[in-house]
Amino acid sequence: MDAATRCFERWGIPKTTMEDVAREAEMPRPHIYRHFANKEALLDAVIIRAFQEHHARLAKKYPVRGPAADLIFHWVVDGIREAPTEAPGLRRDDSFEITAEKLRALPEVSNILHAYWVPILQHAADRGELREHVDIDAAIKWLTFLQLTFQLVPDVSPLEESLTAFVLPALLHYP
Repeated sequence: MDAATRCFERWGIPKTTMEDVAREAEMPRPHIYRHFANKEALLDAVIIRAFQEHHARLAKKYPVRGPAADLIFHWVVDGIREAPTEAPGLRRDDSFEITAEKLRALPEVSNILHAYWVPILQHAADRGELREHVDIDAAIKWLTFLQLTFQLVPDVSPLEESLTAFVLPALLHYP
């Protein structure tokens, strides 16, 4: 997967071949096929690993404690700002549509995002900070959409201002 990640960064997803990955990994191509049926399966694994590592770092950096507004704010902001460091080849202009489609289609990504957001939103509910009408599953979809939108179109609006003016008041009893 490391070799594939480097190849995707160097040539983009569309132009990377399994032969390229084998050369980068310094192993015969059949060895790669023992682990991954095809390039699509390899790409799936790279995306899932990038999401897992990214969210694990955020969870370690911001343990679920204290005011929910602070947690949501930092998890969204750092989630957006630190995402480009994860497998940058997935975000190339020639690769982005493929990555975006995979993000929508892979159930593992949804599971990772739930594992990422449920503890925070449940923490907010336990502290009485989550608005009563907020459906946690719907909130997760919305937060994910916002994060991906800000990653793709960073100039859409000022991130911090949007969070404090719209996102936090929609989810929480927030000033």
